[in-house]
Amino acid sequence: MSERPPGAIRVLDHGYVALTDVMGDDRTPARTARTSFANAAADRSEEQDARLTRYLVLHRHTTPLEFIQLRFYIRAPMFVVQQLLRHRTASVNQISHRYVEPDGGEPQFYLPAHARMNRQSTDNKQGSSEALVNHPTRLQADMLASYQRAATTYSQLVKQDLAKELARIVLPAALYTELYWQIDLHNLLHFLALRTDQHAQWEIREYALQMASLVADRFPNCWAADQEYRSQLPDAKRDIDALQRGLAEANTRILELEEQLRSEREWAQNDAWERSEYE
Repeated sequence: MSERPPGAIRVLDHGYVALTDVMGDDRTPARTARTSFANAAADRSEEQDARLTRYLVLHRHTTPLEFIQLRFYIRAPMFVVQQLLRHRTASVNQISHRYVEPDGGEPQFYLPAHARMNRQSTDNKQGSSEALVNHPTRLQADMLASYQRAATTYSQLVKQDLAKELARIVLPAALYTELYWQIDLHNLLHFLALRTDQHAQWEIREYALQMASLVADRFPNCWAADQEYRSQLPDAKRDIDALQRGLAEANTRILELEEQLRSEREWAQNDAWERSEYE
């Protein structure tokens, strides 16, 4: 295990997240946006910059947000890291267990707390229900025993000179690892919106919530503007849904009228033919 960075916030049982480096500040989006009018160096107050930042975010002029870069150092279980890697706009450098043994040969694993031993959801194939399993303590013990067997097997394989890149494959997804994770503010805000959502897995949501607190503290105007924008999305979605329903109803009515017109034309043609036959 590496030395915990200053300001690291504990997450889960053995994890943490720390904001280790930042390029830019809360006024950067406004200043970079003014380049469009050739006055990036113009002297503006913090209030003016905050107003412009709010305008940029609410109207989705997001490029200025990308000039802010944030670097995190994260210690998390492998299955959480796999979800982090889904966000491909981030740059990542992770401890390699091809080179070193996990935690110096004493690997740590994530063990869900008693209150986290949830049943499989019946209406969400990838999620948990709120109900606990029947014997959570016993299942915790089963998980812990599995971890210990895997750690023992790994240690024995390494001692017998099996390459680390092969020995590591017996270790479970609960294994803790560490990485640098760097991303621009625009894509970070999108990540946080997804991973703080109640549908995200609880474990990665815990990391995302702590990262969100770091962002809100460091970039209060950017954060407030983004929260305002996202609070409007449900209303916008309702408007879009209503519009789509209206369009669907209109299309249905158009089809009905076209069918009616076609029938009337056919009737008129048949009527004209019958008159011509009798004449």
